[in-house]
Amino acid sequence: MFCFKIQDEEFKVVFQHERDIIEVKDKETGELKKCAIPYETICEILPLAEDGDVKGSGIATVGEKDKFNYSVGRKISLERALIAAEIARSDRFDIWKKYFSMTSENYMDEQ
Repeated sequence: MFCFKIQDEEFKVVFQHERDIIEVKDKETGELKKCAIPYETICEILPLAEDGDVKGSGIATVGEKDKFNYSVGRKISLERALIAAEIARSDRFDIWKKYFSMTSENYMDEQ
């Protein structure tokens, strides 16, 4: 999650990863184990105040032959959420700068 401000309104960006539960055979024991496989990243732009509606949302779904990548999913879903929220290009530039200023270590601490 990170926050930004546009024209005296404050917003937060929240990411969520959806997972499927599948059964995988353990190579050593041969037992079936349940495993959570991520397949979708959802990004929502919400007012910082708790009582507001979603300003924009975006979804990135992994392709059938692709390997899931958290970073790529966040970027694609954020791009789609910014477009859905109809945020001006100049403001989007500042939001992307803020997004890229986050380190992976800082982002994972917020999860």
